[in-house]
Amino acid sequence: MNLRGPRAERMAVALPRGHADLKDQLRRAAGSTVRNIAEAAGRSHPKDRSARFMVARGECAETVASAEMAFVAGLVEGASFTHLRGLGARVSAMLVGLIRKDGGCWP
Repeated sequence: MNLRGPRAERMAVALPRGHADLKDQLRRAAGSTVRNIAEAAGRSHPKDRSARFMVARGECAETVASAEMAFVAGLVEGASFTHLRGLGARVSAMLVGLIRKDGGCWP
């Protein structure tokens, strides 16, 4: 489950000229999701890990929101958006589980 992998990258590359801001935001949010998960994995204290996982979850939501903006504007195909949204939901659920496991506050 890699948001920064082929799906997010292909979606960003497919955006037409004139949408550099959206393309950049999609790439940055997806990359930040992955980097924050990696950073959390390198932390030894559960609260530190939990905090990084929470940031990663926010970045994951931002990735999906950027993809949705592209979809609503008619810049990407529905199948690509639907797949990325499903992937985002799976990553988000995984992160919530990791936050709870580390004792982080999650409703």
